[in-house]
Amino acid sequence: MVYFEHQFTDGGGRAGPEASMEQQGHGSGGPGFEADADSRWTAFGRWLAARLVELPVAGVIDAGRADALVGSDVYDVECAQMQRLHGGRTLLRLSTTLMIIPLLDEYRGDGMELDRWHHDDLFEDCTHGYLVSDSPLLIADLVVAWFRHRCGFADADQVGFAYMRAKSLPHTAGGPGPGSAALARLEGPGTVEEEQP
Repeated sequence: MVYFEHQFTDGGGRAGPEASMEQQGHGSGGPGFEADADSRWTAFGRWLAARLVELPVAGVIDAGRADALVGSDVYDVECAQMQRLHGGRTLLRLSTTLMIIPLLDEYRGDGMELDRWHHDDLFEDCTHGYLVSDSPLLIADLVVAWFRHRCGFADADQVGFAYMRAKSLPHTAGGPGPGSAALARLEGPGTVEEEQP
């Protein structure tokens, strides 16, 4: 199974960093089509930063080698994972193994010092650390550096994406739902008013 097979579109049907490059005259047939690696990675970074701004809270962008084959026994994949937190903050995790989406107890992230790398064992599948930042440009620059310099990707086209949006439970009208009485018993007195028969 190819895991990182998707690319974002710019709304005009063009995908990935190529969309940004076409808008700048670097697309097929236009001047500068043979853009050097620096300009392609720069365009990719700007494109990724824009996607991070659009990412809803709890949403995740997984990035890795576009042709990575992930099977039941193959998890050695260089990847970067970006998860949106409240307040315009993003959690960035880097790893050389496929990462699961972390189960966080909240999406605030305001208790963490910004732009500081952590190399603890909070996330077992995160081999190269994590940080929280409120700068989409910094996150994008770190992802570019990770893939280009640490992982040795020759071109931004080698990076593919998987995108996950958080699920929203349906809103129900009215007061307490059918399980509220049981919930009140679990949480103790004074938390939810029980309906009287």
